[in-house]
Amino acid sequence: MNINNINTKYSTIFKEYNISHVVSIPSPKPTVKKILESVAHPEVINIKVTDTINRTSNEGQELSGNKLLVDFSIKGRLIYTSYGESGYVHIHNFDTLKSLAITLPKNIDSSNSQGLFKSGRLQVNPYIENVHTRKIDEQNVYTSILLFLDVKEV
Repeated sequence: MNINNINTKYSTIFKEYNISHVVSIPSPKPTVKKILESVAHPEVINIKVTDTINRTSNEGQELSGNKLLVDFSIKGRLIYTSYGESGYVHIHNFDTLKSLAITLPKNIDSSNSQGLFKSGRLQVNPYIENVHTRKIDEQNVYTSILLFLDVKEV
């Protein structure tokens, strides 16, 4: 989902995460002349809540003792032209798996966050804020995907 589809003004529990890596085009595929487009689609695979310590961080944030562990995948597609007489358009698909932790408040809208999770009422919505690509050479493309994970009670 694109970030333009939500109003982040009302997001109170969220995490922004940058995923940077080099996508290598395998040698049987044609080399990259020009990148036409790069798209990415996030998908949450699994979430779980774990207990951590209650304390105040060095930055002054109250840590509730609950962390939401999120496993997610990014399915990407790189659309490019190749060298040659006709300059054909090619597509290279790539996947990446990641995990991250989001600090949860003790209560969300006056409900206990652990209780919300156990009852299946905690939802993580992933959004792509930005996809940036840059050709490194004819076989490698640098990609940077900015992901916004929004946690809501359902």
